[in-house]
Amino acid sequence: MNRTSAALALTLVLGGGVALTAAPVHAATCATLGHAYFIYPVSGFNYMSGFENDQRYGVATITARRGDGFELGGNGIDPLSRITFRAASSGGMFAGSNRADSSLARSNCVVNQTSNRYTIGNVPNGTYTITAEYTGGNTGKFVFGEPVVKVKIVG
Repeated sequence: MNRTSAALALTLVLGGGVALTAAPVHAATCATLGHAYFIYPVSGFNYMSGFENDQRYGVATITARRGDGFELGGNGIDPLSRITFRAASSGGMFAGSNRADSSLARSNCVVNQTSNRYTIGNVPNGTYTITAEYTGGNTGKFVFGEPVVKVKIVG
């Protein structure tokens, strides 16, 4: 091996080691790992399954009625990005749609829940899974299909 090849090989090895340990270029400094939550004022609780799809808390099932309001938010989200929430129904838990996009995450990685609450639409009785898609602020990881909560509609 000549000197040029050896120097190139050494550079690649050293460069590769640095790249493996470096944080993503766009990574923010967030207080937590990414997570999306569902706030149900009737119960006074917010629900989440865990951080970046690890489901460490399990997926809670709540009971609700058509016309009940709820709020959506998150923390640890890549700044200036959104959370997309989806309901596993085509009937529309989100005002005639099965999708709701959050406001933008702020520089502190928080997606504040909106004061303009959502309302459970005219959907058949049944259980609907609310999922979220977002980019984690600390990791840059794209999270797809994270279950947030199951909503059992009873009337």
